[in-house]
Amino acid sequence: MSLHEKVDRLLTLLPTKVKGKEKVTHSSLQPPPDIEDFKLKDYSDLESFLEKKFKGGGVQPMNEDHFIEGEPSNKKEFYDSLNKISEKYARKPVQRMFDYPRPTPQDVLLEEHEHIITNSYNGKEIYEWNIDGYTDRQIFTTVHRMLMYSTICKTNKNSDKTIADMITAGFTGQLKGWWDNYLNQTQRDTVLMAVKQEGDQITQNAVYTLVLNIIEHFSGRWSDNSETIRTLLQNLRCKSLTSFRYYKDIFLCRVMELPECNSTHWKSKFIDGLPTLFAERVRRSLRGDDHSINYDNYTYGKLISACVQEGLALCKSS
Repeated sequence: MSLHEKVDRLLTLLPTKVKGKEKVTHSSLQPPPDIEDFKLKDYSDLESFLEKKFKGGGVQPMNEDHFIEGEPSNKKEFYDSLNKISEKYARKPVQRMFDYPRPTPQDVLLEEHEHIITNSYNGKEIYEWNIDGYTDRQIFTTVHRMLMYSTICKTNKNSDKTIADMITAGFTGQLKGWWDNYLNQTQRDTVLMAVKQEGDQITQNAVYTLVLNIIEHFSGRWSDNSETIRTLLQNLRCKSLTSFRYYKDIFLCRVMELPECNSTHWKSKFIDGLPTLFAERVRRSLRGDDHSINYDNYTYGKLISACVQEGLALCKSS
């Protein structure tokens, strides 16, 4: 199949017939959920909540009544006495990782994660979307935020096509050039008019079609890449305990992308990838008085905690 045919199939996202059988395009990116009976509250509700919360606590808003007329110095002294937060650190807290013994793999690249921020959307405004210089994982995270934005927009009774128009209006950089220049008018209309069939009903599917095309054109990971992840996980090893955090972070980033991430195989593989003698110590602690380890009773967090405890015990005994 040529690239143009593949793009056309992505744009339509409709089932195709192959030798008498129905073939449906699958993707590791799930469509946004449908949330019903959810309404956004306006700012007046927030004000009343804060007034009720701080009532009787002696907390009052600061106004001009706190200062004596004719004594302007009081106001300046009062403001100077406040413990102000420097804008350098207040705007965007930065995540730094310097303890990895080597750069993380190309498909993870934790060193290039952006600032730690919490994205929130009210569904009534247009937001900027930019992926310039982003890695594959960052692009994947950005399109997930687009789906999060579309979910809250639907609670405000916006149609799927309208939400897609609002998203494309916020494109900047490469995304804007791709939407305005790379795609022709027919392809843009196909994306915005995309539909899907749910039972006997045909509903709009513009947002999901848009984000799939973004992934296809900028990272090429729109389809299920589970086999590649399984191969990478099978070959992942922790050669020494100094690389434990590196091993743990890479393993979790990859295994959580698999549909069977909660299986016994991958939990045991996490322990098997540790240094041989240390892995045996961890298995012994997990096994206890039993003859085998029931990994169904362990989460990845408990396995990591067991590794940390065994590492501390090893340091104390040495």
